[in-house]
Amino acid sequence: PFSSPLTQVNYGAFAPTLLSSSHHDVMQRTVCHRVKTAVAVAALVTAGCLKASALEKAPATKPHLIMMLQDDLGYFDNAFMGNTEREGITANVSRLAREGIILKSHYVFYWCSPTRRSFLTGRLPIHHGQMLSGITDDIDLRWNIISQKLEPAGYKCHWYGKGHTGYLSMAHLPTSRGFLNFTGFLGGAQSYTSNQRWKNEAPLNSTEYSSELYGDAILTTLNAHDPQDPLFLYIPWQAVHSPYMAPAFWPSDKPVYEGMLYDTDVYTGQIRTLLESKGMYDNLLWVYSADNGGRGDGINYPLRGEKRTNYEGGMRVSAFVSGGLIPPALRGTQNSIRFHIVDFYATFCHLAGVDYHDDSPTPPLPIDPSDPSKDIYGNTSWPGVDGVVIWDMLLNPANYNTSSAHPTLVLSSEVLIQGDIKLLTSQRGDTRQGSDSTENTWQHPDGSWFFPSGWTQTCGFPVYSQKGSVIRPFKPCIFNLSTDLNETTDIAPQNPELLQTLWTALNNSWLGYYHARSPAHLVGPCNPSCTAAKWGAIGPGDGPECGVPGCDTPAPPGPPPPPPGPNPVPHNFPPGTPPIARSCRARTTFTGRLTTSTGLLHSSILRRSAAGSVLKTRTAWRPRGMRDRRVLVSPTFPSLGRNTTSQEWSGASQGATSDLTESGIGEHQ
Repeated sequence: PFSSPLTQVNYGAFAPTLLSSSHHDVMQRTVCHRVKTAVAVAALVTAGCLKASALEKAPATKPHLIMMLQDDLGYFDNAFMGNTEREGITANVSRLAREGIILKSHYVFYWCSPTRRSFLTGRLPIHHGQMLSGITDDIDLRWNIISQKLEPAGYKCHWYGKGHTGYLSMAHLPTSRGFLNFTGFLGGAQSYTSNQRWKNEAPLNSTEYSSELYGDAILTTLNAHDPQDPLFLYIPWQAVHSPYMAPAFWPSDKPVYEGMLYDTDVYTGQIRTLLESKGMYDNLLWVYSADNGGRGDGINYPLRGEKRTNYEGGMRVSAFVSGGLIPPALRGTQNSIRFHIVDFYATFCHLAGVDYHDDSPTPPLPIDPSDPSKDIYGNTSWPGVDGVVIWDMLLNPANYNTSSAHPTLVLSSEVLIQGDIKLLTSQRGDTRQGSDSTENTWQHPDGSWFFPSGWTQTCGFPVYSQKGSVIRPFKPCIFNLSTDLNETTDIAPQNPELLQTLWTALNNSWLGYYHARSPAHLVGPCNPSCTAAKWGAIGPGDGPECGVPGCDTPAPPGPPPPPPGPNPVPHNFPPGTPPIARSCRARTTFTGRLTTSTGLLHSSILRRSAAGSVLKTRTAWRPRGMRDRRVLVSPTFPSLGRNTTSQEWSGASQGATSDLTESGIGEHQ
């Protein structure tokens, strides 16, 4: 049913009719919809009223840098991706794209937090987790995030918009890590007029529509910025994430989703105007990307799937690089080299003239599949940066092939791409997410979902229910992305050896999994009850629980929590895979062997209590990246608490010992 998958999709009988409504009338009615101080800055620039000192200073030698993330944006939501109905809605963003280089093979994670952490750290989710962040330690405090690399090089770094990268302690806040300013919200989703915002080190009680709050603040910062100083702007818009709320000026008879997108587009144009007026645009690299595929009203045509899936529609996103730093000969071109958002950490460092490496003082031990119980990191090691410098690949793409940046790319615990071949073992792992009935299918350009007549899904199903129980065995797919970008044809049955090779490579790669192990002296004392009262006295919402001034006394220990209920589920290991190890929080390692008759991976561990006594327990692996892990803590282990046959456990587990620190007991990461 598909043809020419790298350029367009031929849907045959499913050929859709594009949306026909025009938005030029909306453009005309809303072009002057705001009269605010920050917006007036752009008018002053146009009128030549900016202070002369701001216009006369020579531009910085180091390039100015912008990373702009559009939340939950569909692959086909912008005009520059071919959606002609969005020309008036995304005019400024599309102009930037068409004057830059459109990235046709740019990858992120399939949902919010891991993508954001990947950009900030330069590391793939395999090295910080697949979980959504909250009051958590998800970016190790010993790492240098991108602002901590740029700030010593003279950059003025600002963060406006969504956080969602973990804020266990004050040390995790952006202003503790190289940013001069953070105005946004710490969590993952909220109303666009929520008063649970954050500014620098304290709550911000503002109900201004978020795009306007952040957009006006950006313009104010730009107006005050000395062009001689290199600038780094991180702009992770809240739009167009749910809940869908249009700005106040948007006509009620127009799609709300488009109003949300249009509002950020207007600010994008105003930011550009101000940069040009200050002589900064010619020395600027502007990166634009979605944080994952679209969902809801987002359109991922012609890709399969959506946000929260391992299909291309969840992980290959709309993106470009633009600005005056792009040579004129490359403006208006496309680049098909496979990039990942981690690469812009290394590339920004390269352009700033700083070393992008962020290695631990003690190198990790090598991965050894024959010794899966080995913790390769310990207390003094961590994984280095996964991203690579792609600047020459952007400037001289003819010298490279599509996989030059990443010959092998591990996108998730279920997806690995090697060359043009993609292994997809299942959907979402055990991330406790809901699912949409349409998520395994395709969209027309108008956003409606379909699957071709006669087509039947044969592989890549979700393996876990939303409650974490196993609902079917793994049935992996292999797709050739060079000929089947739409992921319609599984070639695994014809290539069993290739399947085994890729699946083993994916599993072995996760032997090097890492999650933050920030030392206690960097995190600071934790007192949740004190911090809740402190933040609540300033404004609604929560904030960091550790290292908070005025709450420096650790909370008194309470009674031990009851053990969580058991919920053993398998991981995606092919038959014949050797014992698999997984590296866990608090330097805990577990070993397990696949039980091929059931597909259930088991392990047993020895756990030491705080008093030093050894309690033998058993557990079963769940896919990595999940915060909600279950482990049995009863030494007697009378029952799994579910319908588990004796065959599932007979002879399957291997003994292993592990000395857990007190803080690590009871949590797998």
